[in-house]
Amino acid sequence: GFKRRYIFPYMKFKMIYKADATSIRAPRINQQAAIFYNALKSLMEEFDNSENKEAIIENYSAPFHFEIKNLTSFRLTKVLVADKLPPTNEQLLRACLLLASMLDFLLNSPASPYYALAPDEIKVFRNDPVHKETPLYTVELLNTVSMLKRI
Repeated sequence: GFKRRYIFPYMKFKMIYKADATSIRAPRINQQAAIFYNALKSLMEEFDNSENKEAIIENYSAPFHFEIKNLTSFRLTKVLVADKLPPTNEQLLRACLLLASMLDFLLNSPASPYYALAPDEIKVFRNDPVHKETPLYTVELLNTVSMLKRI
């Protein structure tokens, strides 16, 4: 299915029916995560081993600034503040490297907790808590604003 082909390459689950193998023009998220992680890791290794750090990352010690404030910029700022790290471009890149590392592991490692369940335990649809094999086609509305305020 889509999840296995484009997101979780090691996921195994029972198919209820055999779907046609239609190809879509979409990036494989697990491959994109690996490419981003490896590029950022390479950049930070080069930065750490360089005598002239400014040649690798301009203004690395300057405070980072997001031109457009959004949920991602808010969360990254909160991560750095919570860890009591200086709000510099270098620390922002290091935080992004940690997040990219985690995402790459979760999607691309067979040891990921995402792949720890047996195929019988994985449901590829939302299901009724009582009748596990019954798909749910509607879900309860969540108050995402209050959830995000807790972060």
